[in-house]
Amino acid sequence: MTDRLEQFAGDLGTINTINYTGLMTTITEDGMPRVGSSAKTGNSYANGIKFVLDGGNKQANLLAVAYGDKLISKIVNTLQNAPVSTVTNKPFIRVGVTGKLQNNNYEDDKGVMHYKTEMVVTDIWEAPVKNETFGYDNPVVQTNASEEQE
Repeated sequence: MTDRLEQFAGDLGTINTINYTGLMTTITEDGMPRVGSSAKTGNSYANGIKFVLDGGNKQANLLAVAYGDKLISKIVNTLQNAPVSTVTNKPFIRVGVTGKLQNNNYEDDKGVMHYKTEMVVTDIWEAPVKNETFGYDNPVVQTNASEEQE
């Protein structure tokens, strides 16, 4: 039995990987993610993304960030082509995401600690909507009750 991380034979890249479906939107005024480059590393990033998880609790949401030109372009294009809410005036679209959770805790100027968990998105894809079948057939196989008892 593997009970210690050092005994784990697999790829540690899969640890803390999450897959969710839900609603992707933004928290920015203009409805688009904030896109820029890190002053330290030069890596591109996008933040200001909000992801509302599927399920009964509509308050279950995560702020999200993404890195890399290809993924950022995919997210921006998805949001640009998404419907816009008449209530919030922000885009929203149902997607699936793969990512990792990270803590982003900090202490403000007044010495107060702020605790924040965000999702680092590593991929997004079009998620099915309710009652969508993807064209799969799920045939019902008729069985004879007497055959099951034999």
